[in-house]
Amino acid sequence: MALSHSLYDEPETALAEHRSAAKIADLRETAGFTVTRGVGELPTALLATRGSGELVLGLCAEYDALPGIGHACGRNVNGAASEGSGSVSRPGRSPPGPPSNCARTAGTSGA
Repeated sequence: MALSHSLYDEPETALAEHRSAAKIADLRETAGFTVTRGVGELPTALLATRGSGELVLGLCAEYDALPGIGHACGRNVNGAASEGSGSVSRPGRSPPGPPSNCARTAGTSGA
């Protein structure tokens, strides 16, 4: 909840969400993910990976706000939920279903 509220309180529009991307990247690194920032030549995009293998749990974190409106779109919740889901997943322990070998989060602008 704290991340969602933080993203909501500091809305950043598409391709300018530097603080939001940094918050998610920093939390991923703290959770043991290897984080690549500036993916696809987008300074606010990231890819966070923990584990390896063919079976991958993939999550998408969007965190941009609407111009003049803020987070009426709910992407503060999307970004925070993806961060939370990825942080509690552990390669080899992702019930229900077969265990994943790898957890990845793609963080990007929703634009």
